[in-house]
Amino acid sequence: MPRYLFHIHLSGRISRDDHGAFHANDSQAVTNGRSIADRIAEDDRHRSVIVTVERAGGIVLARVTARRAM
Repeated sequence: MPRYLFHIHLSGRISRDDHGAFHANDSQAVTNGRSIADRIAEDDRHRSVIVTVERAGGIVLARVTARRAM
């Protein structure tokens, strides 16, 4: 299974994921990225969060926002 990284963009800062997680395919990784954004956005102060989903090796698949995004 490929490894994916989930970088968090919040309040003008980027928190880079150096460990990542393994997923069966790109679609599952993007779904997980959306879930990460949703969990962070549960705090109303962080609704503008963006999660960049990247396949290990540097290919960016998506930049996702929370379902509750502003």
